[in-house]
Amino acid sequence: MTQTIDAQRAQLQYSVLLDILDRLASTRTVGELTEVLPSIADAIRNGVEAEAACILLSLDGTRQVYANAPDQAAMWVESGDAVLSGVQAVLDPKLDALEKAGIRRLSTTPIRSGEIDFGVLAVGYTTQEKPDDSRLTFLLRVAGQMALALDRARTQERLNALHANHADFVDTVLHDLRSPLTFMQGYADMLPMVGEMNTRQREFVDKIVSGISQVKDLVEKSLDAGRLDPQTGFYVLSRELCDLSSVVTDLVSTHAQAAEKRGQKLIGDISPDLPLLYLDVMLMRRALNNLVDNAIKYTPEGGTITVGAHVRDESVYLSVQDTGLGISPENQQHLFERFRRVHRPEHQRVKGSGLGLFVVKNVAVRHDGDAWVESTENVGSTFIIRIPIDGANLPSSAANQAVVTPKTTA
Repeated sequence: MTQTIDAQRAQLQYSVLLDILDRLASTRTVGELTEVLPSIADAIRNGVEAEAACILLSLDGTRQVYANAPDQAAMWVESGDAVLSGVQAVLDPKLDALEKAGIRRLSTTPIRSGEIDFGVLAVGYTTQEKPDDSRLTFLLRVAGQMALALDRARTQERLNALHANHADFVDTVLHDLRSPLTFMQGYADMLPMVGEMNTRQREFVDKIVSGISQVKDLVEKSLDAGRLDPQTGFYVLSRELCDLSSVVTDLVSTHAQAAEKRGQKLIGDISPDLPLLYLDVMLMRRALNNLVDNAIKYTPEGGTITVGAHVRDESVYLSVQDTGLGISPENQQHLFERFRRVHRPEHQRVKGSGLGLFVVKNVAVRHDGDAWVESTENVGSTFIIRIPIDGANLPSSAANQAVVTPKTTA
């Protein structure tokens, strides 16, 4: 009979422990963890067949109590005069307060990770009988897992804070770089106005202006990448009515001279049935601009670059096709990751940050779409952005409807 009871208790404790582990594993911050502690306290009470259970924590200098029933929380606070006195985390209750609740014996287990004392796990019984080894072992396991979860959550919160501080610092520095770069480029452009330059001087000025342009491009792409990062980004789309045919036409016109200097042919291929959509026009321009810039940089002299916009399968497909060297299948898998570049001997002199395609991908994703590449080595590549004609991208979407207040007449 005793063996049957012990087996049933072991099975119950195993089931309860799995439930507690599942609850702890689902939390990522201390705040999330403390939200589930009352239910965990109730599970602990059930696992050791006690009349009451309580989790007392000392976090950031404050004492917090989590009990398996709200009416018991006050009792534990009242009876816990020395809840966390040093390493032992000893609970020293007022026996009269506990006796009113029928509690005659407490079993306490420290919640500790390494040298850090987070608190104490306490359970109360209506008898003076000492809990058996199975109950004590169960409490030790639960307390250990809680300590690990608390330690992990606090570490994650510290890492999040450090990451946020780092992101703020980088964002501030990048913004502050804009002004001096604009200042430098302005004066470099005005140098020919203050006196005639010889060929050598003009060559030096061109290199200075080219270097400034490269740094400005890096600053803009770094800012875009930070804003659009799915893990840390804070950018909210600024949607407005967007005519993608005009965006593509302007882009082809703007880059025509750069392509011509490299002996390339830049053309547009636009369907006449492109719908007007509600998009972040600035981001769409930057994404396409990144793709056309890359195509011009990586396409050999005499090549052709086609910027397309077509409707298919309830989506708009924006594409930039080149007749360059193509990209191997293994490089295609990681091409849209941050700081990824394809390294080939032919591209050694091509400057780039590895951020342009990361921005392209996240612009597409922010518009509920996607971006990818289709490429064959020694034939060329086609970079594609798909924007669905659906949801918030539609002018008729509820989110894009202006609130109109009816006029009243006297």
